[in-house]
Amino acid sequence: MRVLVVEDHDSQRAMYRDALEAAGFEVLAVGSVGAVAGAVEVPLLDVLVLDHLLADGTHEDVVRLLPGVPYLVVSGAPPTDGFRGCWLLKPVSGRQLAHCVQQLLDGQ
Repeated sequence: MRVLVVEDHDSQRAMYRDALEAAGFEVLAVGSVGAVAGAVEVPLLDVLVLDHLLADGTHEDVVRLLPGVPYLVVSGAPPTDGFRGCWLLKPVSGRQLAHCVQQLLDGQ
């Protein structure tokens, strides 16, 4: 299963990548909305793991670029009004992240 991680903090991005790879996922990790545009194709992705606020946009910008791919938002802030989806509050453990990604893949 292929996961795209979009997180602008290097240490967080590395932790998410390492945790998901250890759980058996194939991971592409980038640090900005701009890096997403040329990096991936939608049919090649199974799940997105997105920071809510990025240096050059928000998770919503990534979702617009990659419509139809299930996603999980990781943020230090609670979900915005009306958000429907998976949202984890930082700090998150690698185990918690991998579990939530698997739940998305399982359709839960």
